[in-house]
Amino acid sequence: MKNKGFTLFETLISIVIFGIISVLMFQMSSRFFQLFTTSSSKQSVNNKFIKAYKHMQKDLAITDSRYVYTYKMYLTNVPTKWMLFPIPTDNNGLINGEGNKFSWKRICFYYLTCSNSDCPECKKKNYHQINEDDVSKQNSKFCSDKNLIRLVYDYFGTNDPNYLSEVLSTISNNISSYTLPFDSNNFSSNTVTFDIKGYSSASYPYPIQFVEKRIIANDIMDMDIETDLYNITVDMSTVRKEDIKKEVNYGTTDFTTNKNSKFVEKINFIINSKNG
Repeated sequence: MKNKGFTLFETLISIVIFGIISVLMFQMSSRFFQLFTTSSSKQSVNNKFIKAYKHMQKDLAITDSRYVYTYKMYLTNVPTKWMLFPIPTDNNGLINGEGNKFSWKRICFYYLTCSNSDCPECKKKNYHQINEDDVSKQNSKFCSDKNLIRLVYDYFGTNDPNYLSEVLSTISNNISSYTLPFDSNNFSSNTVTFDIKGYSSASYPYPIQFVEKRIIANDIMDMDIETDLYNITVDMSTVRKEDIKKEVNYGTTDFTTNKNSKFVEKINFIINSKNG
């Protein structure tokens, strides 16, 4: 009997075919893992957005849009993107009211603060020098390390619209005195209560007191807030950090350019609020 086996030509053909199949399998595998990583990254981002929306919706739905104050109203004194408003719930979560109207019991803050104290972009910004013509300078381009903070104060003043507006305006004019940095959870005991002098201040010299601070979402890049008579519109953005590691350098990449905007995820939601 003749000895049967592979010829050199057949062996070479087999090697070539195996190589082609291996390359195709590798490409398919790489594409699969890339899609899986992107999908996981987007899911993580969506979870952050959903968490932020749930908290904001719960608070904003029971306030009065006329009492929603934002950084856009006080552009000469803006340490960060922020908004504040009164809510009628007490510390037990119970809604208080007088007749057909809410009784304001707490003041709620939402604001961004960078988790990196040495962040080049956040340290460079001098928000106190921003005016109405320079609003665009507040937009974040490089940093997605900000945390969305929810800060709460007990409110002991009256529900008189003039007095309440004066209190909220006074806070807004000096917002940095009432917000906390990322690495701080409590005001010291000697600064826990603030004296706000405004309408009827003789009767209520100490209308607010610090209650709690909570991180609602992390890795936020930017936040924009628009208000009208009935609605509060919130735009929020973040960067999919997991997807950029092999393509660009985080910290020096401008994510507002068309080239790098593919790494940015955004959410927009509108909350109706008219509960005066």
